[in-house]
Amino acid sequence: MKHINKGKPLTEFKDFVENEKPTNWDDIHHSKRYPQLYEMCRDHIFLHEQNVLGAYTERPLLNAGDLHIDHFRKKGMNWKKNVSFDWDNLLVEERSSNYGACYKDNHTSKIADYEKLLNPVTDNPESLTTYSTDGEMSPCKELNAPDKEKVDFTISRFNLNHKSLKNERETIIKYILCDYAQLSDDTIRDALKDNGYPSVVEWALLARYAISCHK
Repeated sequence: MKHINKGKPLTEFKDFVENEKPTNWDDIHHSKRYPQLYEMCRDHIFLHEQNVLGAYTERPLLNAGDLHIDHFRKKGMNWKKNVSFDWDNLLVEERSSNYGACYKDNHTSKIADYEKLLNPVTDNPESLTTYSTDGEMSPCKELNAPDKEKVDFTISRFNLNHKSLKNERETIIKYILCDYAQLSDDTIRDALKDNGYPSVVEWALLARYAISCHK
């Protein structure tokens, strides 16, 4: 998970909220003026704010099948304000029951739990997490107890150490530590630009100076 810079809401989305005054999220599919508003918002967030990466997993999702808009703070809960149309609360992920947005929604049912989650929009998760050569994600060793607990909770609630995610991260790490070890950082970044997981790439680029590859 890495920080996401959210921009201003799409003009069409802002106009829809201000003038059509939706009362629930499903209304976005029935806009009178913008019949494809959901798809417009999804694609804009995915392409321009998330750089075609999953919001929580960092998986490359350009060719993924079923992408959807996720509410980081789950809609329908008793929040102090309506979070359904809060642009900063809207992120894009693939539909997978194994990890990511759907896993979070299925395993996080209390408002208090959301305060324990790292939010990629307001936090800098990549500065709090580290990896091992087998792709395992964990809290940085120097973190204080509350931050460590928050990272562990986030990893658990998004299931970010699911086997498939670990395997994909491990592949990238092996490329950098072994196959590409003699290449420059920028050459490696360019070679792996379509593989996703940029925080893993940056970790491995630093790690290769301290870790030797044992084939």
